[in-house]
Amino acid sequence: MTFTKVVALAAALFLSRPGTLQAQRYADPDRERIFFFGPGTGLDFGGIGLKLEVVPFPFLGIFGGAGYNFKGLGFNGGLSFKVLPKNKVTPTLQAMYGYNAVIVVKDADRYSKTYYGPSVGAGLDWKVGRAPNKLFFAVYFPFRSEQYQKDLDALKSNPMIKFDNEPLPIAISIGFQFGL
Repeated sequence: MTFTKVVALAAALFLSRPGTLQAQRYADPDRERIFFFGPGTGLDFGGIGLKLEVVPFPFLGIFGGAGYNFKGLGFNGGLSFKVLPKNKVTPTLQAMYGYNAVIVVKDADRYSKTYYGPSVGAGLDWKVGRAPNKLFFAVYFPFRSEQYQKDLDALKSNPMIKFDNEPLPIAISIGFQFGL
């Protein structure tokens, strides 16, 4: 089963019983917010950018982010499952699709490229203060394309190109979101 089918199936299961799910709203109406928006850095923010999250049910978030990824515009969209949504610190599991790797070669833009694919991760929503704002931390595992690996290997074997740093097998995300 492909990643897209798994995400579509999960969304269908979560949304198939809206009457039951709507009864699970937060006990404190001041804490209940459906929209979150804010700045951050990481795959889910499109690089260095902004993320919007819609939380139609306490345990489900639907998000999209766009930002600068050191080559150009990067974007991602996905689902976030909130394990303990009523707690001040909420563990989350995410699945998303969008930018998950970028190669930037200084003074040789023809080698620079953004790569897209699925990523999965785990993190924390940390509710801050009395307002419905939150800090967000996550670690993602990107499923990078074969083309990315081929391009990276070709650049490593090119004696004219010097690497300043190697790409990490994981990606880290941190951000702040205002409850709207």
